[in-house]
Amino acid sequence: MTGRATAQAPADPPPAPALDKGPPAAISPGKLARVSIMTYNFTSRLKLEGQPPHPNRLLEVFDIADYFADTYGVHNVELQHSHFASTETSYLNDFRARIEKAKSRMTQINVEFGPMNLSSPEVVQREQEIDLTGRWVDHATVLNCPRVMINQGALTTATMPTATAALRRMNEYAKSKGVRITVETREPRVSDVEPGTGLPLSAPGGPPAWELTKQLVLSSETATNIDIGNITAPSQTSLHTVLRALLPTTSGNLHVKVSPNWDLATAIRYVNNDLAYQGLYSIEVNPSLIRGVYDTILANI
Repeated sequence: MTGRATAQAPADPPPAPALDKGPPAAISPGKLARVSIMTYNFTSRLKLEGQPPHPNRLLEVFDIADYFADTYGVHNVELQHSHFASTETSYLNDFRARIEKAKSRMTQINVEFGPMNLSSPEVVQREQEIDLTGRWVDHATVLNCPRVMINQGALTTATMPTATAALRRMNEYAKSKGVRITVETREPRVSDVEPGTGLPLSAPGGPPAWELTKQLVLSSETATNIDIGNITAPSQTSLHTVLRALLPTTSGNLHVKVSPNWDLATAIRYVNNDLAYQGLYSIEVNPSLIRGVYDTILANI
């Protein structure tokens, strides 16, 4: 009798490259103060609650501020909400103390609640995001963190009215706590790209996704967390066009990625010099690419 095939356990991830050990760039503290690094880059390298031990997971979350400071001289830390092992006040106070011990600060918490987002057609899911975001605003006050970035979901012209109403409610509460709600430029679905142009659309036949993001933040009195990679610009010129349009709505935090479609150094110089941007450049790339992006930012601001 032929037996049932034996199920195979998923293979362990291959060994990851060694982490950068520094040293920090020999450059003015003023320039280093404008660089931030996201813990999102290290999701597969952090010892996270609920994740099985693995040799790739070398970093304790509580040690991340020390690692950024010792390796890059960077004292701005941007956190994912899913990287916190607890939301108990005692844990948050301990986390804040560890960051401040490194003479660093938490610049933003990014919250991701899956289908619970502003663009959901289900009122219950929108209400749940409003409630959960409010809780993270409270956590941000304990952590002395000035920003909470939400995920607006698949924003379209049809979802704009309900998304705007929900975001206004979030922002009203956040303002009462001294926290700024930010909205990231989000890449469209592949099916939402206009044939022949490479320009992102929020929906087939709709306006570019970044235009809806700008409309949303202006209508809700929130701010844009510009992500230069998520703009999905097909060229240097189109990237600069969108950056020029979005920068007046900036939260003062800009996510930095790389793309084969444009040159990062040129984009940084344009934002910093031509548009007179004075905020943070927060690095969002794989760990092996951080040093190159870090060097490019510092050389062009």
